[in-house]
Amino acid sequence: MKTKSKTVFTWKKLAICLLLICLWQIGQAQTTWAQSSPTQTGANTAVASLTIQGQVHNATANAPLSAAMPVTLYAYNDSYTQTNSFSTTLEADGRFSFALDNMPTNWVYLASVTFNGLEYTSDIGQPSSANSLDLPITVYERTSDPAAITVPQLEIVLTPLGEQIQVTELYTFNNEATAVFGGAPDDPQARTITISVPESAQNPTFERGAGPNLGFLPVSTFRQERGQWVDSQPLRPGPSSLTLLVTYNVPATEVAHLNHALNYPVDSVRLSMPENGLQLDSADWQQEASQSNGGDEVALTYGRANLAAGQVLTIPLAVDQPAANGSEWLLSAIILLAAAGIAGRMIYLRRRPLPVLTDEDSFLNA
Repeated sequence: MKTKSKTVFTWKKLAICLLLICLWQIGQAQTTWAQSSPTQTGANTAVASLTIQGQVHNATANAPLSAAMPVTLYAYNDSYTQTNSFSTTLEADGRFSFALDNMPTNWVYLASVTFNGLEYTSDIGQPSSANSLDLPITVYERTSDPAAITVPQLEIVLTPLGEQIQVTELYTFNNEATAVFGGAPDDPQARTITISVPESAQNPTFERGAGPNLGFLPVSTFRQERGQWVDSQPLRPGPSSLTLLVTYNVPATEVAHLNHALNYPVDSVRLSMPENGLQLDSADWQQEASQSNGGDEVALTYGRANLAAGQVLTIPLAVDQPAANGSEWLLSAIILLAAAGIAGRMIYLRRRPLPVLTDEDSFLNA
């Protein structure tokens, strides 16, 4: 009798275990189906039909772009990874339209068109509940007239490094024309921005601002031409179109000749240097309040205003004694530049197609 009770109890345990296993397997199957079902609400929901449209506007001519040219639509998933692309042709009224089927609701889209050798894009957008999305694109004609290019602010930082003086110049450029500043579309070597440096400058480097708190990106489009450095990168219209960081060294024995021409009108120049190590003696420069990085390093600052295009910027220096720690002062200089609020114009670093003729600095209309 006792053995029979034990047997019944054992079978009951086995039955319960089998039931639990079955329920677990059913739960797994339901979960797998829910994750793979395209109609399940959530990240993988698909919309039956989607219309994405827009108009390409020529801002220079202030009119729709009427040209039968290709328009490309890029699709990105919720990780901003490109997943698909579609093509159509621009209509005579400058409009374009894409009719898409069974598209995931969490995807985002970007429209692109190439005009005069440059790629322009729309904003990145996500369809509304009405299953439609408008993605307008703005394009510009080209101009080679530098009259509209100005420099509202130029920051210069001098850093003594033993027998060398490191010069860091941070330009902010405005393009006040409603056109892209650059050469002819079929001339990739056409000059755009021109930078002058002192004759004694050694190993100049050029970097473009990549946006607030994003630092700078190396530029490979500058080349030396007749004693100046010229860029082949077109400059988009608008204020703060470009922030350009120019860095070079000069021998400490030749700092008295730290002069170079300004190729564009400059509204304001600010010069910073360590309190010990260099001396500036000129009535053209107005001394401003000293600045500190919160530690022992103090920066002497000087300013000038309203310098005309073609004027020679003169910095009459004398070497007092090398700064105690050039690397510490260099760090302070970087902090000063960041505090100045000119770390670069907005370049939205999103995963999207690269412009045709642009590298670090783009014409994306984001």
